[in-house]
Amino acid sequence: MTSLDHIGLATDDADALSDLLERLVGGRPFASETVDEQNVTVRFLPAGAPGAPPPALELLEPTEAGAGAVGTFLEKRGPGVHHLALRVASVEAAMQHASEQGVRLLSDEPRPGAGGKRVAFLHPKDTGGVLVELCEHTDPLPQAERVPFAHDGAEGTLAAYEFSRADNPPLLLLHGAAGCTRLGTLPLAHRLAPHFRVVALDFPGHGTSDRFDGATFSLDLFAESARATLDHFGIERASVFGFSMGGNAALRFAERHPNRATRLAVHGASIAWTEALAERMAVRLDPAAVEGQNGPGAGALDAAHRDWRALFARAERFVRTLPARTEAMRQTTDRVDAPTLVSAADRDDLFALEDGALPLHRRLPDARLAVVPGRRHALAQTDLGALLPPLVGHLRAAGS
Repeated sequence: MTSLDHIGLATDDADALSDLLERLVGGRPFASETVDEQNVTVRFLPAGAPGAPPPALELLEPTEAGAGAVGTFLEKRGPGVHHLALRVASVEAAMQHASEQGVRLLSDEPRPGAGGKRVAFLHPKDTGGVLVELCEHTDPLPQAERVPFAHDGAEGTLAAYEFSRADNPPLLLLHGAAGCTRLGTLPLAHRLAPHFRVVALDFPGHGTSDRFDGATFSLDLFAESARATLDHFGIERASVFGFSMGGNAALRFAERHPNRATRLAVHGASIAWTEALAERMAVRLDPAAVEGQNGPGAGALDAAHRDWRALFARAERFVRTLPARTEAMRQTTDRVDAPTLVSAADRDDLFALEDGALPLHRRLPDARLAVVPGRRHALAQTDLGALLPPLVGHLRAAGS
C-alpha cells in the first residue's frame, strides 16, 4: 500500500456537491463515468495544490435511488464520506497482505472500478469502521497503431487505437479540439466496444500523433486524417462519432467522402460560431490558465500529449478562424446525407442548446436530437449512462 489515492464521498446530488467543492477547493471535475457493475456514477475532482498528484475527491451518486452499495449507504447513513482508497501496485498482492494481517475482504476477486482501475474493499469492521478500497491503476488505452498520413506537404504518423476486434459494425471516434483519445473519448470507447469495432484517432498534433508542424489546423486536415485511419484499418465504410470540433470534422468527412460514412453521431458541436464564442474557447486554451488550475491539469496534459502548449497555441489560432468559417460549416451540414444523431448536455457551459445542438439538428437533412442532463461541455464529464442508449440505438439502427 503506497499512498492515499482518493476519498470517496457518497451523495444524492453530485452536481450540487461538485459546485460546492469547486468553490471551496478551486478545482474543476476532471473525469466522470458510470460503473454499471456498481450502479454508481463517479466524478473526480482534484484535492491538492495546482499540478499536485493524488489524492482526489471521488463523488459517488447511485444511478437510481437505493441502487447498489452507495444507494444503500445513503439510505442508511445519508451523504458523507464513503471510503478511503489506497493506491497499490498489485491489488492481488495487497489483498493477500491484508488477509495475512487478519483483515477480511468484501470479495474474493478484484472488481472493475472507475477509470480502468482494479479494486477490492476491506471489511470496515476490521479497519476501524472505515471502508478501505485497494485500487490498482491500469492503463486502459490499447497500444497505438501508427497510421501514415500526409497533408499540405506535412508528413508523419497518426496514433490510432482499436478497442475491439470482434466482427461488429465499425465505428470511428473523433475527439475535440486540443483533446485526445486518452483524455476525451477513452471512457466512451470502452463502453461502446461490446457493440462495435471501435477505432479512436488522435488528430494531427494531438495526443501521441506526430505534430505535422507544416500543416495548418483545419476541418479538412482532421477529416482527411479520419479517412487515412479508416484506410489503415481496411475499413471501407463506418459510422463516425465526433465530439465538439470532432463533430464538425465528422460532418466534413461525411461531405468529402459520402460513400464512406454510414451513420454519424455529433455531440457538443456548433455551426454557429461568433467572435464571443471563439473568445470563450480561446480562454480555455490559455496555458497559463491551465497551469494555474487546482488539479491534475498540466500534469495530465504532459502525459497525454507530445507538446500540449504548442498544441493549445495552434488550436487557439484555429478556433479564432471559426467565426469566418461559419457559413462554410453550415453549407457542409446541408450536404450531409448520412443519418445523424445530434446530442448535447442541456446546460453545456460552452455551447448553449440554442447556439449548438438545436440549429445543427434543424439544418441537417436527416437528423434526430438527444439532450442529456449535464452542465459541462467536456466529454469526460458527460453522463455516459444517459448518452449511451440513444447513441447505441442510433448507430445500430437498421441499414447502418
